[in-house]
Amino acid sequence: MTVHRNFFCETKPFGGCRLRIAYLINQYPKTSHTFIRREIAALEAQGLDIERFSIRPTQEELVDPADKAEREKTRALLSAGTLHLLLALTACCLSRPARLCRTLLLAAKMETWVRTERKAEKA
Repeated sequence: MTVHRNFFCETKPFGGCRLRIAYLINQYPKTSHTFIRREIAALEAQGLDIERFSIRPTQEELVDPADKAEREKTRALLSAGTLHLLLALTACCLSRPARLCRTLLLAAKMETWVRTERKAEKA
């Protein structure tokens, strides 16, 4: 398996370095996201580092202690505010311009692919 060197950190459970994965979900956690929580737990049990990002914070009341624990581990991006997001983008532009460009190109390719798939489904 070939994994880009920038996706690794310093520990070594896979013979190389430890893999980091980010989950980006519109709102997380929610009671209907039990399958995502279990998937994340399974990946962490295999030694992967999982970062949790939510576009918006969850508004519903969480009853399950596991969901409450997930809320503490999840960063809600829009909760940070516009200024913080712009500062983070500026820092990324200055510190990793090539990586940011590759990411933006990949996002554009994915959008094109999604549009193509949707057109194919409608046909």
